[in-house]
Amino acid sequence: TTLFIATCTLELVAQSAQQFFTKAQSKQEFGDLKGAIEEYTNAIGMKPDFINAYIKRGQAYQMDGNQRAALRDFDLACALDSTNVAALNSRGQLLMEMGKKQEALKDLNQAIRILPTYGNALLNRGRLKIQLNDTTGACLDFEQAALFGKKKGVALQQMYCK
Repeated sequence: TTLFIATCTLELVAQSAQQFFTKAQSKQEFGDLKGAIEEYTNAIGMKPDFINAYIKRGQAYQMDGNQRAALRDFDLACALDSTNVAALNSRGQLLMEMGKKQEALKDLNQAIRILPTYGNALLNRGRLKIQLNDTTGACLDFEQAALFGKKKGVALQQMYCK
C-alpha cells in the first residue's frame, strides 16, 4: 500500500511539473520571459531533475539578457546528464556569446561526438569556427548541418564558403 501511494504521488508530481513546463513554453513562445522563467522554476521545484526545464529556463534567461543565470541552468542540466546534447549545445552557444570560445568549442565538440547529426550544434560550431578564423572547418560544419536538414547551413555556406 505504501509503495502504491508513493508511486501515485511521484506520478502526480511528474504530471504537475509537466503542466508547469507546458505553461512556461507557451509564455516563452509569446515573449513573456519573466512568466516563463517563473513557470520553469515551478516545474523544477516539483521535479528537481527536470533537465529540459533547466535548459528552457536557461534559454529564457539568455533571451532576457541574464547570462549568469542562463549559464547556471545549463551547468545544472549538464551536471544532471553530461551526454544531453541540447544542454551541451545551449551552454556552448552561451559561452560563445560570452566570448569564452575554447570552452564553447569543447561543449559543441562533445555534443557532436555524442550525436554527429545534431544540426544545431553543427551550426553553432561553424559560427564559432568563423570567429576562430577556421573558415574551412566552418564550411564543413555548415555543409553537414545542411545535409541534416538545417536550411540555415545552406545560407551560411553561401555567405562564408566558396
